[in-house]
Amino acid sequence: MAFFVVTYDLRKKGEFDYQPLWDELSHMDAVKFQESNYFLSTESTREKIKNHLKQFIHEHDLLMVVEFYKKPDYTKALKGTNDWVNTHWP
Repeated sequence: MAFFVVTYDLRKKGEFDYQPLWDELSHMDAVKFQESNYFLSTESTREKIKNHLKQFIHEHDLLMVVEFYKKPDYTKALKGTNDWVNTHWP
C-alpha cells in the first residue's frame, strides 16, 4: 500500500460543482486533514491518482499528489484524521 497527500486549490468555487470531487475522495477512503488536503492510501500511483481526480476539477484549478513513506506527525487536524492515521499505521 502506498500513502499520498492530495492537495488542491479550487479556483471556481462559485461557478463549478465540486461535490463529485469530494464524493470521489470519500469513495477512495481518503481523509480530509486540512481544508484542501487529504491523506489517501492505495495501490495506485501518483500519476494515476492525479489523472483520475483531475476529471472532477475545473481546468483552472490546481491539483497535486505527493507520495510519502513515514507516518504523518501533526499537532491538530480535522475530525477523522487520528482514526485514519491509526488505522493505516497500527
